[in-house]
Amino acid sequence: MKEILYTFLKRLPREGFRSMTVPALALVLVVLIGIMSGARIRMVEELDDVINNFPVRAELSDPITSEVDGIDIDIEYILLFTDESVPRSVAEYVKDVELNRRLEIVENLPLPVGEWLGITSVEADDRLSPMAGAYIDFLPGWDEGVFRTDEAVAVVNAALFGTLEANQPMITLSVENIIYKETEIDGEIIMEVDEIFETAVDLRVVGIVHNAGSLILSPFWTVNAAAAEIYLPEYSNHMNALLYDNGKIGEFASAAVRVFARPGDVDTELSFSLTIFDGIYNNVIRRLRQNIQLIDVATPFIYAISVLIGFIASYLLTRNRKPEFAVMRSIGVNKRDVFMGALGEQAVLCIPGAVTGFVIVSITFGQVLWVPPVLFTFCYVLGSVFAAVQAAGTNVLKILRENNE
Repeated sequence: MKEILYTFLKRLPREGFRSMTVPALALVLVVLIGIMSGARIRMVEELDDVINNFPVRAELSDPITSEVDGIDIDIEYILLFTDESVPRSVAEYVKDVELNRRLEIVENLPLPVGEWLGITSVEADDRLSPMAGAYIDFLPGWDEGVFRTDEAVAVVNAALFGTLEANQPMITLSVENIIYKETEIDGEIIMEVDEIFETAVDLRVVGIVHNAGSLILSPFWTVNAAAAEIYLPEYSNHMNALLYDNGKIGEFASAAVRVFARPGDVDTELSFSLTIFDGIYNNVIRRLRQNIQLIDVATPFIYAISVLIGFIASYLLTRNRKPEFAVMRSIGVNKRDVFMGALGEQAVLCIPGAVTGFVIVSITFGQVLWVPPVLFTFCYVLGSVFAAVQAAGTNVLKILRENNE
């Protein structure tokens, strides 16, 4: 075997271009396989990221009009989205539930105020959208997360904030519910005040809202609790949420269909319809999975081609060397050494190209992808085995006789 490799190394400079085709092919195929493997890894990572982080939204609407705002969603439906202990709840499937509730304020502040708005996030009301120019400056230690609590806090406009104590700004809001009764006098229906329910809520000011008029903002549950104190219905003007786990969209849809109508079902007796906005998500998932499947199908063919190339390249490089192998056999080199020597020659040619391809791919993708060069080298050498078997099985007498003739 040593003699064969020594002879090969001496002959390599004379072979020139023919010998360089093997490392060149190895380089190209390893880079190709590496690119496919790297692309697959990135697609799998992207698929996981989409499944875990892509925002899939579910939104309630009126089954008849398809309106999503001002539809007065009762507390029993709100609890279906927010309380897992409620029968038929879907709260385990959703997060970041958007709710809003408005209450008129009794004028008792030094500056005019419009309405008291309870929200779970700034996205819950269009008037707070950055598109409308609105934004909030929270005081130190506070952030938007406070809107998902039931703390007695408020965010007010800059003019109102300027009238409050700087150290610990507080405001008191009064809200009322006037109950009227009908009285008939001389055949005419007169509406008279029957009862007045009023409550005052002390709120700590935790931020300033800009470009949102005279709104006063508080957590939805704080405003809703104040409404309950004066016997007003508990509701939200709209409700939507993000799915907690996109992998459970089917489960969520199956659970929700028991209490919500399907979009466009105008004949339903259910109060609200539920729309799951998963079209873009499904398209992205489908595209990624198709691309991953395509790579999975193509990769085995590339490795099969590597076996074939290994055989063809080895055969072409050894077929004209049969007399040389015959001489080696005639001076005592056994078949095993001829086989191992011929196989070793191919490994010496293949490995530099595979290693170079490995380095290129690893640098390109920023991670060590050792599987492609190892598998390619194995497949190539496997193909070379067949050519090496032929070389080792050379008929010495026949070859020597042909050369003498």
